[in-house]
Amino acid sequence: MSRSISSEDRISALPDPIIHHILSFLPNKLSAATSVLSKRWKPLWLSLPTLHFDDKSFPNYDSFFRFVSYVFLSLDTTLPIRSFHLKSSKTSTHHSHDINRFVYAAVQRGGIENLNLELSSMLFVRVNLPLSIFSCRTLVVLRLSGLKVNDLSQLVVDFPLLKSLHLYHVGFECLEHFIKFLSGCPVLEELQIEWIYERNDDESIVLAENFQCLPNLIRASISELSSRANVLFSLLCRAKILCVDLVRILYDSPINV
Repeated sequence: MSRSISSEDRISALPDPIIHHILSFLPNKLSAATSVLSKRWKPLWLSLPTLHFDDKSFPNYDSFFRFVSYVFLSLDTTLPIRSFHLKSSKTSTHHSHDINRFVYAAVQRGGIENLNLELSSMLFVRVNLPLSIFSCRTLVVLRLSGLKVNDLSQLVVDFPLLKSLHLYHVGFECLEHFIKFLSGCPVLEELQIEWIYERNDDESIVLAENFQCLPNLIRASISELSSRANVLFSLLCRAKILCVDLVRILYDSPINV
């Protein structure tokens, strides 16, 4: 005896929060495609608390830029953005300006907890870290890749809730600014560093004996450190860190901790 196959759409019958959770695992281009399924699905992707943009499925940067702009213009402005992930490997003369606009738009919604800017190594130190990030005191996870940090001498670095920080191919004006950036993360628990660049590599810093930085750090992963490894090691020792993964350290002088 053959059994009939039910045509009931059980997924569409799920509550909005569950569908939002499912869609949050997809890049926004794919979640937007679900709008053609039915009227039930059409508004769901525009009320997601997570934004994930990846330009690999776009033919060029301009089409990627237009899509991201369209999403921001179409979103429900009353809803906060909890997570924002922007991955871009394509180059453009307007890259830095556009990324600043997108990050500012995400941060302005309030309540963002997870921010991931993943740029190609081809863009390394060509794109500035958006200043609006420094006013985002709700961040819990921050991942930066393929950009440079602005001059921090006149800026306040204050990430009171940040617990996880990943820096990959990130450039700083000098070592002092790098230390200032870390000092603005008082509850940091996880630190991952790979290929940090300081433009002024002639500067030396001697940390005071009572200098406090990263008191809550539990785990650190360090690799391809270009210079001043001794200062970073001093910070880790004072942080009473439980576990350190040293993949590869590059330095020009002996390490003194």
